[in-house]
Amino acid sequence: MHITAMSSNNTGQFDKYWRAFRDRKGIIIDVRGNGGGWTEYFIIDKLERRMTAQNVLRGMVPFRYPGSVTTGPIAVLTNEYNGSDGEAFLEHFKARKLGTIIGVPSWGGLVGILNGQTTIDNGTIQQSNNAFYNDKGQWLIENHGGDPDILLENDPATASAGRDVQLEKAIEVLLKQAKDKPFSWPAVPKYPIR
Repeated sequence: MHITAMSSNNTGQFDKYWRAFRDRKGIIIDVRGNGGGWTEYFIIDKLERRMTAQNVLRGMVPFRYPGSVTTGPIAVLTNEYNGSDGEAFLEHFKARKLGTIIGVPSWGGLVGILNGQTTIDNGTIQQSNNAFYNDKGQWLIENHGGDPDILLENDPATASAGRDVQLEKAIEVLLKQAKDKPFSWPAVPKYPIR
């Protein structure tokens, strides 16, 4: 699922994909080119949900409870065009240990888009006026970017040949994780006789 920004429209975009794909053996969330916004924590809230039980109607196939969970591994794709709240998504995803991030560091402007100044040649300079830091007292993102777990660039030659090596790597990682730790339904207990 490609999430192009972190606004209310994109939360709806994510929810549409989430409803369609959450029961798959693995999910890839692509935030390459994400323009940011303010809603990444809505997406994280969904990703953090865990299955607490199985629900079954007599004689039917069990389903997950709550229904809005995934039981498969998750990979995130990022690149140098992922910025602002898209970068906050990376750090939040990483801090909550929700899966594997693949790609190159994001652009490093998590809060650097608040005070844009136009230059004489019609360019723009962004000057941040606040920044995030973690519980270890280390600055996050600003002027550095969000680091992936697997550093992999989509080089121009490969991209021109029609390949997406970051996506290919995400599929490879998820297939291995799904094989190493497959989800299986516990047996439905015997129904009580009353």
